[in-house]
Amino acid sequence: MIKLLTLIRIVYICLNLVNIFKKDNFLSDANYLVAYFDVYAFSNMVREDSLASLSIRLTKTAKAIKERADENGLKLFVFSDCGFLLCEMPTSSSLERDNLIRRFIHQIEILCDDFLEQDMLVRGGVAYGQVFIDDSIIVGPPIIEAVRLEGAIPAPFILFPLKVAKELNVESYIPIFLLTLKQGNIIRAGLIYPTDTANYRLLLEKLTKESICRGDPVAAKSQHALDMVNHILKRSLKE
Repeated sequence: MIKLLTLIRIVYICLNLVNIFKKDNFLSDANYLVAYFDVYAFSNMVREDSLASLSIRLTKTAKAIKERADENGLKLFVFSDCGFLLCEMPTSSSLERDNLIRRFIHQIEILCDDFLEQDMLVRGGVAYGQVFIDDSIIVGPPIIEAVRLEGAIPAPFILFPLKVAKELNVESYIPIFLLTLKQGNIIRAGLIYPTDTANYRLLLEKLTKESICRGDPVAAKSQHALDMVNHILKRSLKE
């Protein structure tokens, strides 16, 4: 929660600077699909693993994601165990845009796989809209919204809101599920998660058992997350 609030404060401060920067042409703006990702249960890893080991795993993962982002014309900003992956939406043909969105969704899946290879799961959200970018700063409403979505979903998924899918006319590109958010709100949304669903489930089971054995205050939430993932995966197989 502290990290979430800090990120939001930073974004709001940056938004106040946008008009100043834009007048001097320091920033370029366009419409982007924005995926925010954050390592699930990372605070437990910091307490239990060596920082050297965590740093190596995060660095290796970030490097792999960066290489593919560059190859696919995406922008990547990484901060510790979280980051943003951005895809600029063209103003040209819908076919070009649709192909970009398909590739972007696939890149998010591979990103989830990259973290899974390092025994890490990620949670996050996707938003769409105008973003201002230069080499070291990203600001805009989609940044705030993507972070908000990450904080709302109780399980390690990347949430793709139905509203965004409809706005971009890509509902058929991603499975849509009915799910309950942390606040109790029930929504329909797309969910992105590792393609290696067997190891995805096994790792979450392992993390949940460890949380229960430690007597963590959030153990019940961990079990709820596992139940949610099992439910979604069963539905995916049926569909």
